[in-house]
Amino acid sequence: MKLTKSGNETTRPRIFIVEDEGIIALGLQDMLRSFGYDAYDYEVNGDLSLESILESKPDLLLIDINLQCRIDGIDIVEQLYRVMYIPVIYFTAYSNPETIGRAAATRPCGYLSKPIDENELKASIEAALAGY
Repeated sequence: MKLTKSGNETTRPRIFIVEDEGIIALGLQDMLRSFGYDAYDYEVNGDLSLESILESKPDLLLIDINLQCRIDGIDIVEQLYRVMYIPVIYFTAYSNPETIGRAAATRPCGYLSKPIDENELKASIEAALAGY
């Protein structure tokens, strides 16, 4: 785990989750906390996510591609990158070539398939945080 410094304090990396299924979001939050990360927030409404991400300035974004709203996770990341860069790990139950191509164009740090394997999640997060 990569620790960040804020003044004289060392803090755990903050990970923002965007997932529209509350039970999955809570499960991810529990996993992240068990790894020692601060999963301090999650957003279940993709339409509000961009604003919440910009306000909270997380160290990493863990985002579902398929959201039950007018935009998907890839759209959110594309809009986010116009304003600021945050490392991203996508996760999804769908892995069709078109979706993978759209996601790859945003240069994510990782791409996980649902159901999410705990070990793969932890390794992806560590690699993403080590690179940025």
